[in-house]
Amino acid sequence: EPIPFESLCEGYRLTVLNAFDLLMASLRLMDQPSVGLAVAELGQEELGKSLSILAAITLPADPEAWRWFWSGWRDHTLKAQRAFLYELISPIRLEGQAPDGTRLAGASLRGSLPVEKEAGFYIAYDPKLARFVSPADAVGPVEAYHRGLTVLYLGLTARAVAQTMEKQSDRSWYRLFGPVAF
Repeated sequence: EPIPFESLCEGYRLTVLNAFDLLMASLRLMDQPSVGLAVAELGQEELGKSLSILAAITLPADPEAWRWFWSGWRDHTLKAQRAFLYELISPIRLEGQAPDGTRLAGASLRGSLPVEKEAGFYIAYDPKLARFVSPADAVGPVEAYHRGLTVLYLGLTARAVAQTMEKQSDRSWYRLFGPVAF
């Protein structure tokens, strides 16, 4: 179902704000790295969702055209990866280095961002050890701070874009940025 233009503008603004709220919550939870990591990952997914909403501004009112939007609405991998498109707007990337020398440049240290989120929230079974592993034992502070730092730099760009677009009372900037997001 198509979404009205004004609702898309409001949805964009709300997802960027929610991503920032999730980022701030994750930073307050860094004494529990597994929870901090997972909450930061949720923030990154919201950033990706914000770009989906912004891109939807370019869609015609034809319900068939909206299949693209709705097919990705609950796709956690897509949303988490889409957040990196903010690097096209501002290529400034905050990176770190783990104590073992691993470059911390935004990519998941677990192969995929949804797996990273699951590691932070859920008890897992390790067949090699033949035992269950709690998130607190599976996630360390380096991994949690890495995701938080990534969401921070992507979120700062998203926030700047949102603030810029809200400066025009006629919301004309949304129509200009929509094709970029698409």
